[in-house]
Amino acid sequence: MRMFRTAVWLFLCTAAFFLSAAPKTPDYSPNSTFTMETVAFRGVNGILNGYLYKPLGRSEPFPVVIFYRDSRKPLLKSGPSTQFEMLARFWVTNGYAVFIPDHQPRTTAAKGGESIDLTVAGSSEDDVLVQQLQEINKDVVAATEWVKAQAFADESHVIMMGTMIGASQTIMAAEKGLGVKAFIPFSPGTLSWSGHPMLQALLRRGVRTSKVPIFIIQTQNDKSLAPSAILGKELMNKGAPNRAKVFPPFGVSNEEARNFALTGCSIWGPDVIAFLKDVLPQ
Repeated sequence: MRMFRTAVWLFLCTAAFFLSAAPKTPDYSPNSTFTMETVAFRGVNGILNGYLYKPLGRSEPFPVVIFYRDSRKPLLKSGPSTQFEMLARFWVTNGYAVFIPDHQPRTTAAKGGESIDLTVAGSSEDDVLVQQLQEINKDVVAATEWVKAQAFADESHVIMMGTMIGASQTIMAAEKGLGVKAFIPFSPGTLSWSGHPMLQALLRRGVRTSKVPIFIIQTQNDKSLAPSAILGKELMNKGAPNRAKVFPPFGVSNEEARNFALTGCSIWGPDVIAFLKDVLPQ
């Protein structure tokens, strides 16, 4: 009996040793934790800030999502960082780091010094709108190069997504490539589509000439579904893995639809993850 107890004790000790030594699977459940910090990088006209989220319990380097928001204000003055927490938690749960960079202001001086809000500029300001988007995109390039150079980033698994004006920037970046492996614009050009043929041409060219897969996403209660219809046709002509999808209404109003990228992760998430499995190297 004593020999039997001794054998059992030795077995349990050995099992405990190997179980403790075995690598633990990171917890990427919805309750998983992450770090968040404010970082700085050099934009075209000076230093810009960004929010950086990284998963805990996982070894670097991480795949990275660069997210471009829709806001008229500088990042640090656009409200609490918690507005991005649902989006960040979705990506961290899937093992990604999330970088939300700022860019130069969305307004510019028209002839005569009048300030123009790019979201409501009239058709006579179409050229001003496009020129300012092109200026902002220089900061997009700078932010992308910065994050790719960081030790925590897996350069072979960098993707970009954006919403509204951030989606337009995403498509413009797709035309350049920038070493990004996939682009996911939510409602690109929706607010300014009507009456802005130069903007339409800019986005069509970006979609048509991009050599990187694009997945355009909208909801049925967006202000305009023309971007999905027109840009989606361009993607259909290019073939898989490019795609476009209009989801059911998110909330009731156009304003609620604008939050789809940030707070509708449980709805669009499965489609986006399936898209990335098709396009990212394994």
